[in-house]
Amino acid sequence: MTAFDSAAGRRGRAIENIYPLTALQQGMLFHTELADEPGMYWVQDGLLLEGALDLDALRRAWELMFSRHEVLRTTVVREGVATPLSVVSRSVPLPLQVLDVSHLDETGRQEAVDAYLASDWERGADFASQTLVRIAVIGLAADRHQLVWSYHHMLLDGWSAPIVVAELMDAYQAFRAGGEPRLPVRRPFRDFVGWVSGQDLDAARSYWRERLAGITEATSLGIERATGDQGPGEARVPLSAEVAGTGLTEFARRHRLTPNTVVQAAWAIVMSVYSGSDDVMFGVTTSGRDGQLDGMESMVGMLLNTTPVRIGVDRDVPLTDWLTRLQDEQVRARQYEHTPLVTIAACSDLPPGKPLFNSLFVFENFPVQDLEEEQRNATASGLRAGINFGREQANYPLSVTASSGRELLIKLSYDRAQIDADAMDRMAGHMARVLESIVSDAGVRVGDVSVLSVGERELVVEGWNASSVVL
Repeated sequence: MTAFDSAAGRRGRAIENIYPLTALQQGMLFHTELADEPGMYWVQDGLLLEGALDLDALRRAWELMFSRHEVLRTTVVREGVATPLSVVSRSVPLPLQVLDVSHLDETGRQEAVDAYLASDWERGADFASQTLVRIAVIGLAADRHQLVWSYHHMLLDGWSAPIVVAELMDAYQAFRAGGEPRLPVRRPFRDFVGWVSGQDLDAARSYWRERLAGITEATSLGIERATGDQGPGEARVPLSAEVAGTGLTEFARRHRLTPNTVVQAAWAIVMSVYSGSDDVMFGVTTSGRDGQLDGMESMVGMLLNTTPVRIGVDRDVPLTDWLTRLQDEQVRARQYEHTPLVTIAACSDLPPGKPLFNSLFVFENFPVQDLEEEQRNATASGLRAGINFGREQANYPLSVTASSGRELLIKLSYDRAQIDADAMDRMAGHMARVLESIVSDAGVRVGDVSVLSVGERELVVEGWNASSVVL
């Protein structure tokens, strides 16, 4: 009997499937194990339930979600195997905890919720369990409940979570009405794992050698320092109503670009200013749902991958020509977006063990806003549901996350131990001004795109001076 068989036996499992972790999942597991602080890649999603709650119907709905989606019944086994494996149980006890704090006053109720979230965050993933998911229903009043759904990010990406929540609410309504839910058939995540594992990497290696030629170190923004603080921080990019509303999307449509391309380009300009280099590189997380495998657009699991994007900021080139060139390169790179990051790093000239990039860019185009509206408007015997918070922590000093929907939202998430809040607030302002400059005048050269405020421009003697930016 192998060590794995023994461990599985001790846990009393009936195993449904075993398959390898994807490259991204392996990276997440690695950084989770190395993290000095709790919460690495742990996700907490909150759903506020208002109205009469049928707890039995909700429990049945969650049981159906666990039955339908194998990733919710998945844990990771590391002992006794050459490489970590995803192990799917045929069934798991529903990890649902019910708490009642309705007898407390408003302050006490909020403190109780905060205490649960802090305890759950501190605990993080329990790899000795059959599932890396936890659920809590916290009663705030007779007609008001806080649902907390937490899980390790290696199970689910940002595209999958809204699918599960929408199915959960549909199932709840059906059970509450005495019926049976009718939910769509979805291709299992194991099919994606098999497809990715079978990719031919020779062409990918050739592509990445070409793209990374000459790169010997990650792009530094020049603001990283030991601050003495700890924990995650966040700064919102203060976009004008025009740019956040329709300005950027109309600009992109008019010039046959995607909003993703425009925001990536703005970030490249900001990085160029801060780093003092016209050759910058950052990581980009893509959805992985490009249609190369039938059914992947509606699959529930972790399909994301992170790959480097290298951008030359050509100051003398017309802005729209440069943006078109960036988009063309994005299209070319898409066929290699599932290449493991460790394979990509081996194609570079960086010393072994050195990171390819220090900042991460994510453009979220899944329909979060549409889901929120659906949940607010959906009624199940008077129950209303709305997303009211979300928290996660990733292994990068700085992440830029743009979310599209009714309006564009951009946030800078950072490690407060390495970057201070004032520097992030300034950078957020610079990002906003770059986007406003791009949208307001498409006819300029790249080098004429405005980065600084009027007050900052008065401090600049000539050209783009990174030391001037961070005064």
